[in-house]
Amino acid sequence: MDEEDLTDIPFADLQKLRDQVGIKRPQEFSSKKPVSVFRQITQTQKPKPKDPRFNEKCGKLNEDLFEKSFEFVKDLKAKEEEILTRQLHKTKNKHRKAEISSALERFKQQKQHIVERKQKQEIIRQHRKKEIDLVKKGKRPYHLKGAIKKEIFMTQKYDILKKQGKLDKYRKRKDKRQTAKERAKMPKLRQKSE
Repeated sequence: MDEEDLTDIPFADLQKLRDQVGIKRPQEFSSKKPVSVFRQITQTQKPKPKDPRFNEKCGKLNEDLFEKSFEFVKDLKAKEEEILTRQLHKTKNKHRKAEISSALERFKQQKQHIVERKQKQEIIRQHRKKEIDLVKKGKRPYHLKGAIKKEIFMTQKYDILKKQGKLDKYRKRKDKRQTAKERAKMPKLRQKSE
């Protein structure tokens, strides 16, 4: 293109053409803003990671099938737990004992979490069965709200804890946690004066 041809083209279009051609030149920055230390020199687009849990193309998670498919993991965890308990009794190193006991505590918490999740699923299944029967009889369907589900779960949990005799301990721990949260929200000056 000659210079005469370029005179008819508006300036904005010329800049777009220059950017498309890709003339090598220094990157332009505003002199009004301070340049950050961690600026990206080459602007490359990083590939976005694709998590199959949140990707609709991967389908929905069937928890029952997932549990059946990975049943062997439970056996592996049980074996690992046995090995760790044996190691805990054998070792004399305090640091190693602390590591092993924390790992065993983690296993215990995971088991408890799985049991609670299964109980919640069972409650929901029972409610759905009742609702299906009622719908067949001609009543309108009723879906449990989150707050009602939570209330049902908590009453069941309290009943279980009451049978085991651990309800008082659970309530004390919960109250302690709640006061710690409230204390964290309180301004620092008021905390010191109290």
